Amino acid sequence: MLSSPRASAIVSIATLLSHLPIFSSASALPAEILPRAPQTKFFALGDSFASGIAAGRYVNGAHGSHEWLCSQFDQAYSYQLNGLLAGGDSRKFTQVSCSGYTTKDVTDYELPQVDADVDMMTLTVGGNNVGFGAIVNACVYRFTASASGDCDQALADAENKISTTLWNEVWNTVFGVLHKATKPTFRLYLTGYVKYWNADTDQCSNAAWTYWKASAQGNEMTKERRKKMNDLADKMNSVLASVVQNFHNNNEHRAFFVNYDAAFEGHRFCESGVTEPSQPGEDRSNTWVFQYNTPVGSLTDTVGLQGPGAEWIKEIQEAFAKDPSLKVNDAYAAQALRPGDDFSGGAPLFIAKIFHPTTPGHTAIANAIKHIADIVTPTSPNDPFKQFGPSQFCMGLSPGGGNTCIDIPDGCYINVPRDNTIPTPICGKKPALAIRAAPAQQQGPSQFCMGLSHGGGNTCIDIPDGCYINIPIDNTFPTPICDNKEPEPEPETVDPEDEVVDDDTQLLPLEGGLVPRAQPGQKKWGRSKFCMSLSPGGGQTCITISKGCYIIIPIDNTIPTQHCPRQRG
Repeated sequence: MLSSPRASAIVSIATLLSHLPIFSSASALPAEILPRAPQTKFFALGDSFASGIAAGRYVNGAHGSHEWLCSQFDQAYSYQLNGLLAGGDSRKFTQVSCSGYTTKDVTDYELPQVDADVDMMTLTVGGNNVGFGAIVNACVYRFTASASGDCDQALADAENKISTTLWNEVWNTVFGVLHKATKPTFRLYLTGYVKYWNADTDQCSNAAWTYWKASAQGNEMTKERRKKMNDLADKMNSVLASVVQNFHNNNEHRAFFVNYDAAFEGHRFCESGVTEPSQPGEDRSNTWVFQYNTPVGSLTDTVGLQGPGAEWIKEIQEAFAKDPSLKVNDAYAAQALRPGDDFSGGAPLFIAKIFHPTTPGHTAIANAIKHIADIVTPTSPNDPFKQFGPSQFCMGLSPGGGNTCIDIPDGCYINVPRDNTIPTPICGKKPALAIRAAPAQQQGPSQFCMGLSHGGGNTCIDIPDGCYINIPIDNTFPTPICDNKEPEPEPETVDPEDEVVDDDTQLLPLEGGLVPRAQPGQKKWGRSKFCMSLSPGGGQTCITISKGCYIIIPIDNTIPTQHCPRQRG
């Protein structure tokens, strides 16, 4: 079995699907055609992006209540989504998201609150795993003054976590969700994170957002710094999308990634025609992310002392204690914390809210999820959900259905019916294009297969060494782009009979074919085989690792190079 601290939580696809009923093809349909049952249970899970901090009004503003502690507000995207989807008045909607939560917190504390017969779920998680609060401190506000650390180092630390540990952490949480949700028609919508900055404008390049006047020099929001922060969001979204793709690759099609970032174009920080940072009382309703001075509530409004906001308050107090002569930036003086302020009653909302979506931002997220939900959930006879072969469709597996099953051949699909009519497989033509999760690049030498994308076919293309493709958002075939670089020289090899002791970090696939990604950067020793199908979006190309050699497991679809150390002695 795979060596992992959470290996006991990982089981096979066969176990994951064992709760589904098995029906005989000889069973008869019920005498009366039943309408498809509506989605009756919707749970919202995640961190402060999901809880909707400062978006709208408190769900429950009573100090000490669970909703107050977790910074839950009534214009969070999940609340808005519930109103957008049909049947919202009769649907059981439960918000359990909580500010400051990591993937492990969601799994340990939020998931147990979910009913097993849940119909749909939204989830935003991962930002706190990689140090969201530390980046805002080191790169933007520098609340701890000279002790705030180096921005580039904070970004490098976050990128290292994204490249090594985040994939498995999110995979385990998504697996826990899919394992608990028993309905075959259940839908999980995993949302990404937003790029905060317009990185192309000039007016921010000489502006410092620092809390303290003394920290401004050398901490201006240059184009380079803005781009680095945006790139980090893109990398994070690529990892989240690849987790969902991994489940689709293993025939678990109930999870969907929602990348809403494009909706924020024109509504980021440092857009043309605005002065940054914003000034007290300034109307910034066209900016869809909170910053320090974005008007909201009153100066006495608070939320629970957890999450990044609590850390920022602590950092401000530490800076005061270390250097009482520090002066607050003029832009923040009207809402400045003072030495000796008592925060036992909660974190000031005007600080806790920063770098989170505003109400219009949450509206954009809700609309993006609804767009995907309208594609993958039947809302009219002309907009059915498609099931692809080779698979079996049983009317008892759809709400209100009977017990008759049909086989869907490879290369065919059905339109899942809204009633109990038996669908006819459609073969030999392409179905409507499906939305691809997250466009990204794939480097060669590797193979890209459209069949590994939801709604795609089975044709593959080879990407030569030194080339790459832009992964399409639909099912069109990409063209390799080559930079004409000379190929890398062949690595040094050794006699496969050289005696080198293998370590214990080899990858072992789980029973049933469901393979979580091993820690990227981990070594895999020969003699063994490494297949790109274990990485998201890849093809079926495998390489043989010679005895005494090893590879470094990649986080993307590049084919790794063997390293063959000679035995000394």
